[in-house]
Amino acid sequence: MKVVLTAGHCLKNADGGVIIIGTNDLLSNETDVVRHYVDSSSFKVHPQFNIHVAYLDVALIFLPEPLKFSNAIQSVKLPSGYLLDESFAGEIGTVSGYGQYCDTCGSSNLLRFTQNRVMQNKECGKSFEIGLIPSENHVCLSTVETNSGNCRGDSETK
Repeated sequence: MKVVLTAGHCLKNADGGVIIIGTNDLLSNETDVVRHYVDSSSFKVHPQFNIHVAYLDVALIFLPEPLKFSNAIQSVKLPSGYLLDESFAGEIGTVSGYGQYCDTCGSSNLLRFTQNRVMQNKECGKSFEIGLIPSENHVCLSTVETNSGNCRGDSETK
């Protein structure tokens, strides 16, 4: 595997960066942690990505060499077939990131996560003040039951 899938808005105006794979600790010095330094020629944002409505918010990062899968490095299985039409409403989803998890905290060096219920898109559209009208391509997680969700800095959340 030589490709990493990420959010398009993370790379829209980027000119490079470091891809860290195989750890949940950004400061880890473990020997099995993989770091790749990439420039803008190494990634491709979806050509129809629209940042204002989070439409086709995907990008690919092309690595210089294939990843070696291990207990710490695994692929993610994306929906296919009949699951492409599934809303997943009522199921439990996981949100993770390295964002600011309290008002006085900086970004976390450790990957944090929470599990939340997937909402119907109509319910989602009413929940957010940002004017996002979710399409059938969005998956929206509720923060009501758990009082937890994504944080400032998790994928550019404001």
